[in-house]
Amino acid sequence: MQRCKKCIMPSNYPGISFNEKGICNFCAAQMSPDVAKDAQEAFYNDFRNTVNNARGKGREYDCLISLSGGKDNVCRAYLGIRSIR
Repeated sequence: MQRCKKCIMPSNYPGISFNEKGICNFCAAQMSPDVAKDAQEAFYNDFRNTVNNARGKGREYDCLISLSGGKDNVCRAYLGIRSIR
């Protein structure tokens, strides 16, 4: 089974294809560094606002984060534990 040399996504993932360097079409279409930084900042601000809106409502837990195990969910959990306290 072929895997992407950048993200290790397997060849049986729906819609995936590989270029001559073994990089998948998803990684090849990745955003430029400037756009990625803006998107990261927007994601972080949106996440912080969501958590702050749930915080302090007199409940046992302030926020619940569902995780599927994907990269974006791991990032969300890391941010929640590390910097949203």
